[in-house]
Amino acid sequence: MDNRIELKLCDIAAWGNPNEIDDKRRIAIPALQRGLVWKPKQIELLWDSLMRGIPIGSFVICKQIKDQKKVQNDNSVYHLLDGQQRANAIQLGFSSVTQENKKTASVLWIDLDPDANKLKDSSRNFLFRITTPAHPWGYTYSDSEGYLGAAEVRYWLEQKLNKFPKNENYQRPSPSDMQPIHSKVPVPLNLVLLSCKDADLCKNSLIEEIEKYPATYIWRDKALDTLKNPDFDLSKIAET
Repeated sequence: MDNRIELKLCDIAAWGNPNEIDDKRRIAIPALQRGLVWKPKQIELLWDSLMRGIPIGSFVICKQIKDQKKVQNDNSVYHLLDGQQRANAIQLGFSSVTQENKKTASVLWIDLDPDANKLKDSSRNFLFRITTPAHPWGYTYSDSEGYLGAAEVRYWLEQKLNKFPKNENYQRPSPSDMQPIHSKVPVPLNLVLLSCKDADLCKNSLIEEIEKYPATYIWRDKALDTLKNPDFDLSKIAET
């Protein structure tokens, strides 16, 4: 008997938010599963595969295993046996940068106009960038996920955020305060997903979503200027 079903990305993303999924389809992580172990580059490369239509494998789900509840109030109907890392990566793409836990949450971005020369040694067609609480400025362009130099980070903090690491009252910025430094026109991926109409990305809808953010977000104005340029083609998010 074939029990396989096709899932939409938004369906998988909803697993992480019980309020967005009906009671009969709630899925949780059983206690036997290990914690999140994927590195940022693995999340970026997964989304590159998704955008290119490359299969990412199946998710293995079973009826809830009663003695494998992680928490007492686990009211899920199913447990996810295989695919936790991929599910978490997909959920991250749908997460808003303004969510309540923004100080501890990572942000997944897509560069609307990547520098092709910087990606010539990469296997990617799309430039996804992730910023984390530990590295709110992101990582290097390469697939090897290198760390940015202290001088480059310090320059950005001082010039873009008016933050000076040598000051006694300095506080590390959160991912939502920053943007990935190694990118040209980064936009939070969830805004791009919200702007898709019938599987096509609508430029005007994306502009409207970005305009909802205050000018204090350092990536906002560059993104709007780029999108409002009549010569800019959104297909530039893919390398040709």
